[in-house]
Amino acid sequence: MTSIDNNMKNVHFVIKFYSESEERMKGIDTEKEFQTAFWKCYEKEPLEKISVGKLCQSAGYNRSTFYNHFTDIYELREKCVDEMLEPVKAKIMDIEDIKMLFYGNAAELMISGNFLKNNKHIETLFKWHDEYILGDRIKNNLMMCVMTHHKETISDMEKLEIVLDYQLSGALGVIRNWYNKGKHSEGDMLKGIFEIASKGVFNALREILK
Repeated sequence: MTSIDNNMKNVHFVIKFYSESEERMKGIDTEKEFQTAFWKCYEKEPLEKISVGKLCQSAGYNRSTFYNHFTDIYELREKCVDEMLEPVKAKIMDIEDIKMLFYGNAAELMISGNFLKNNKHIETLFKWHDEYILGDRIKNNLMMCVMTHHKETISDMEKLEIVLDYQLSGALGVIRNWYNKGKHSEGDMLKGIFEIASKGVFNALREILK
């Protein structure tokens, strides 16, 4: 790397440092404002059609400010989803015995409230066929909790991942079908997902096919 390259790198660092310091002094949550602008744009068109310029225009910032906070639009989308799921993640990480999440209706109560609160954003992800991000993030949060509190008690890590993938993909399929059919009764749809998860698919089918 040449001295010119080093100097340019230092200049960019100083610019970023002072711009972020100014934002903090003004009490501006720039990332939050970019997230708000992202959801506004994303509700209207798929990610592939949202340019950084268009997003910056919506947020009221220039491109350099965007790149001070995000690598690209995809990273911004991931942060938006992470922010949406943060309350669920925090509750999961607070559970000392994660097995308690799978007794009674603990998981249903934890996730249902967040789903209803963020229904509009979740529907947007499904509209553009990006719901896989939800599954990936929920799975990662559960795995993080398991590895933090229960690593020694896991008998089969590969099987755990298979079970999570199976359940999450099934739940996302049910939610997609629910959106396609006109979104009748969120409570009944979510209750159905958790009942099947609790009983198992074959047991649920045997009840239905009596």
